Amino acid sequence: MLVPSPATEPTPEPTPTSQASDPPRAAAGLPASGQGDPPAGAAGSDKPARPEKLPEQFWDADAGTIKLDDLAGRLAELEEVARLDGERKAQIPKAPGEYTLDLPADLKLPEGYAWKVNKDDPVLQEFQKIAHEAGMTNADFQRLSGTYAKALSSQIAAQDAVLAAEFKSLGDRAAERVGAVTNAIGAQFGAETLKRLTPVFDTAGAGALVEVFEALLEGRLKSSGSPTSANGGGSGGGVSAEQWAAMTPEQKIDFNRRAAGAK
Repeated sequence: MLVPSPATEPTPEPTPTSQASDPPRAAAGLPASGQGDPPAGAAGSDKPARPEKLPEQFWDADAGTIKLDDLAGRLAELEEVARLDGERKAQIPKAPGEYTLDLPADLKLPEGYAWKVNKDDPVLQEFQKIAHEAGMTNADFQRLSGTYAKALSSQIAAQDAVLAAEFKSLGDRAAERVGAVTNAIGAQFGAETLKRLTPVFDTAGAGALVEVFEALLEGRLKSSGSPTSANGGGSGGGVSAEQWAAMTPEQKIDFNRRAAGAK
């Protein structure tokens, strides 16, 4: 009878290596798990990168961390700027016409002048429009208009000083002489002509102009140092030199007008 021989012991399967048990790392060409890994707790070789939207001034490249104190300080500054900007915008008038024009407390107007605001003045309206477009507050507008008012006041005072000197050159009867000339111009040439000529009496050289108009209206010509009348009657035409000299400017003009009409 046949005796069965002992069964052949099966050949044991080779123990799988770590490489075979970690195919993803092997496929990537990396050492198997546990091979070449840094010791537990050791720092990695790569430092964190600066966040893309974080300004470089707030990043500590050596430590790989955000400079929190610097960033917090900058945020506080921006918040303060935003707060002040909001307060300023709240003071901007909603419409150009809401800007007010008030005199500075230290403004000194020349004697005889008063400040009156005409809200319909095109120049004022243009100033208000420009101020609104520029985002000026009412306080800004007040400072700007106050500076202009002071400059204008100084200019008027200077002009008045020049005119005062001109009329002083006409002597104590300056107002009377100017009145006689303007009345005669109005009577002979009409109100419209007088209106057009009146501004010349408010300019430098007004005193000389008054004297020229007096000579023209009185019909006088300078001859041999003595005044003669256009009517040919000597000094005043029928009156003595003393009488002529004693006449007021208006009397002289009226005398020559009557004398010319009698011819």
